[in-house]
Amino acid sequence: MSLTPGQADESYYRKNLPSIPLGLETRTAVRNVVVDASVGVKWYLPEIHSNQALLLLDDAFHRHVPAHFAVEIASAVWKRVVTRSEIEPEEGQAILDAIGVAPLVTHATADLLDATFALAVGTRRSVYDCLYLALAIHLQCQVVTVDEKFYHAIKSGPFAIHIVSLNELFPTP
Repeated sequence: MSLTPGQADESYYRKNLPSIPLGLETRTAVRNVVVDASVGVKWYLPEIHSNQALLLLDDAFHRHVPAHFAVEIASAVWKRVVTRSEIEPEEGQAILDAIGVAPLVTHATADLLDATFALAVGTRRSVYDCLYLALAIHLQCQVVTVDEKFYHAIKSGPFAIHIVSLNELFPTP
């Protein structure tokens, strides 16, 4: 079945999502969020909005990521080392080491692929971006992003409740 943007609603995608036990205690004061790589990279590399991104490391949040999150961070770090010469390889390696101990709940992507692909086709966004969205839908929470194209594409459609920009979450004066 071929989908066009807006053709399927959230219930279509939710039925394609697996039931994955989270293993987290339920606390009303803690907010689940899916953090995309555009935000996560700001924990390690000084960029605009890095201070806001660091606020997500507070205990008030349970941070969830799909397994490819580390690969996307590694790609951004590689770019800073090789193509931009902004950091030394040793600093890049230290960042990669830090990803392994980051306070994140990492979710396998295999169980999310069917829903992810349907989302990618339906929203015309990349499979990589839609893995974050599929996970947020599954967890009934929001993706936190600074990727403006992704944000606006999703915010204007049926999955708007599942995405929030970093600036929305932590407004700056």
